[in-house]
Amino acid sequence: MKLANGIGAVYKLSGKRRNPYIVRKTVGWEIDTKTEKVKQKLITIGYAPTRT
Repeated sequence: MKLANGIGAVYKLSGKRRNPYIVRKTVGWEIDTKTEKVKQKLITIGYAPTRT
């Protein structure tokens, strides 16, 4: 299932892990002065054993 735009991300980390999924949340936006593009500022909420 895909998340809505600007919500954040849930993705699987490589390797054999107990909690292979990482949950991140968007906390704001910043403009990259070199490329003049907008980038998300993300914080890590935690790790989970399943995607749900």
